[in-house]
Amino acid sequence: MGSTHARAYHRIEGATLVGVVDPFEKGRAVAAALNVPHYESVQDVDPSSFDVVDVCVPTFLHREYVEWAARMGKNILCEKPIALTLDDALAMKRICDESGVRLMIGHCVRFFPEYELAKRKIEQDEIGHVAVARLFRGGGHPATTTWNDWYANRRLSGGVMVDLMIHDFDFLRWTFGPVTRVFAKSIRDESNRLGLALVTLRFRNGTIAHVEGSWAHQGFGTRYEFAGSKGLLAHNS
Repeated sequence: MGSTHARAYHRIEGATLVGVVDPFEKGRAVAAALNVPHYESVQDVDPSSFDVVDVCVPTFLHREYVEWAARMGKNILCEKPIALTLDDALAMKRICDESGVRLMIGHCVRFFPEYELAKRKIEQDEIGHVAVARLFRGGGHPATTTWNDWYANRRLSGGVMVDLMIHDFDFLRWTFGPVTRVFAKSIRDESNRLGLALVTLRFRNGTIAHVEGSWAHQGFGTRYEFAGSKGLLAHNS
């Protein structure tokens, strides 16, 4: 994601990518391709040279680098999920509030046209009160493209629910509000590379959502279905 974000900033008019921080060769290659400085540590970067920090490190390192950026007085975009624990998430929010900086978590699904359309139609009451929502998100395990195979370690990645299904949980809470009850089950193989999780959420407004996430599929895909009192809204990627 660091590579993806760096290329995006390079294309945005009015934005200047001032450097890539990464101790590994991949970061050096990205910096060279975009003709910007490469740094092996955040300590090597002049704080006066940037306004925003984009945190694209593995999940278990999010808090460390968000807190560093907040102390520098910099606004922050941090990849999802915000953290592995509620304590870390609240600590990140607290230091950003105290430092007077903005913290945005990269929940990109909110901006995908098919999800933006669904939220708009639900808010405009085009399908009535949504009684049941069903969502699916699945693909292969991402370990082959990541440093140190950290996705396969549930203590570092949180597994399929925390890393992959977080997109759907975020979209559902954004659309339907607070959750009052959760029921979840999951299964995985010994290597933690094949995982399937089923989660049922009951919202305060009465909506019930069933979310399925998988790291055991060939090819990535998403689906949703919102069953309302006046109609049905469905999408299959």
